Amino acid sequence: MLSEEIRQILREELEDLRARIIANMGKADLVVTGKTRDSMQVEVQGNAGVLTGRRAFATLETGSRPWSRKPKRVPKFFADLIGEWIEARGLDLNKWAVAHSIIHKGSSLYRKGGRSDIYSPELQKTIDRIGERILDQYAVLVTDRLIINGPTKIEA
Repeated sequence: MLSEEIRQILREELEDLRARIIANMGKADLVVTGKTRDSMQVEVQGNAGVLTGRRAFATLETGSRPWSRKPKRVPKFFADLIGEWIEARGLDLNKWAVAHSIIHKGSSLYRKGGRSDIYSPELQKTIDRIGERILDQYAVLVTDRLIINGPTKIEA
């Protein structure tokens, strides 16, 4: 009984976390192609839950750092990825030049030191809310058990 309630709490809180992150992305004008937003999925198995996202999800706050192994030429897949972003933004930039700059210098967000307002503040809120709600469920369970198994009258 309690396990299903815990799974429901995890599901609700992780879905709420997902929604808050998406809202923060929107406020910061970070939703461009929608791939990162759409990659976020809530998974709850047993008494554990996780919010997954695409591999580069952390770059929302950190930016893209320079590549440690810089290729001789910009890989086509990377230039095409940057090209999608440029097109979605409606910018008039050379995708090869932008990709080269990111590979060698990192993104402008990275060079500015990053940010911490997209998902970082939401994580602790979610952890706290999950803890409070699960403790509330256990309090109800303990109270119910005390009432059911409470003291009985002893008649003489």
